[in-house]
Amino acid sequence: MKRVRYYKTLSDDLYPQNEDFHLKKDYVWIRTEPWHRMVAALVYGIAAVCSSIYCFLFLHARFHGAKRLRKEKNGFFLYSNHTQSVGDVFLPALACFPKRIYTVVSPQNYALPLIGKLLPALGALPLGENLSQMRSFNTAVSARIAQKHPIAIFPEAHVWDYCTFIRPFQSAAFKYPVTEQVPAYCMTVTYQKHPLLFRPVMHIYVDGPFFAHCEGAVSLRANDLCDQITVCMKERAARSNTAFIHYAKQEHP
Repeated sequence: MKRVRYYKTLSDDLYPQNEDFHLKKDYVWIRTEPWHRMVAALVYGIAAVCSSIYCFLFLHARFHGAKRLRKEKNGFFLYSNHTQSVGDVFLPALACFPKRIYTVVSPQNYALPLIGKLLPALGALPLGENLSQMRSFNTAVSARIAQKHPIAIFPEAHVWDYCTFIRPFQSAAFKYPVTEQVPAYCMTVTYQKHPLLFRPVMHIYVDGPFFAHCEGAVSLRANDLCDQITVCMKERAARSNTAFIHYAKQEHP
């Protein structure tokens, strides 16, 4: 029997988070203490092994075109649709392996049981909640790109499990490749039927690099980049041929 989830708008957060949680005022985006770096490396390594088992054996993930990410010699941004509440923590890292990836997240993710405590070691870059914190966040993004690391961003903002269509992107998320002057790639998760398995097989397509075609203000170039990646990801998403979860708009309050 098909599962149905109802939404009011395409920007709904179907997993309400702890809005009372806030980053500490003195939160540090890049920790340089030797002990912290050792713990982070250990946690990241264990997560890489466990995530491979989970994503390949349980989610049945199959990557197409990920080699282009491994060949990229400099830092870049990787945009993906947000369709797995757990898997999305790991899929960008698997796509970019053996590169060490960092991921832009909402600060409220830090309030999640267990995994919230591990996010800093896994490479989370929480968005700042005020002007001062946003300056620190932007500095951290620039530093990771300068270190030639990939940075993953989910421009749909909220996770909708097994969603087979692309929801509207937040165009502001596309300013970073413009300001950092590095390429952008996209990773589109699709779901396709399997003749034997209950859950659909996950086929993931990697495309790029993308660059803004226009000149002018950062916002204009970010919009252009957003449009290019939106078109590409919608074309890829059309390859989904099954809906493990059906999303329907709620017609009445």
